[in-house]
Amino acid sequence: MKYLIMKRIDCGGESSVLSTIKEANTFDDAIRMKVGAEMLEGDDSKNKIEIFINIDDAFKFVSNSNAEVKAEALADHERDAQKGH
Repeated sequence: MKYLIMKRIDCGGESSVLSTIKEANTFDDAIRMKVGAEMLEGDDSKNKIEIFINIDDAFKFVSNSNAEVKAEALADHERDAQKGH
């Protein structure tokens, strides 16, 4: 799954601008990049560094994870059944 590290620049009022800083392939990398980007921001900065994910990627990730869990459970069940006979 891809993670986008974004900078939200407050333009005053209700408006803000999003700017892509970097793209990460793992959550750990995304956290490291986010922390690094926050360290580069000044202490008085009103900008926010955020991590975004694409909802389609998240759905595929969850669907694939569920399929893998079900496949593992089925394989365990079949092994148990073979041992019992």
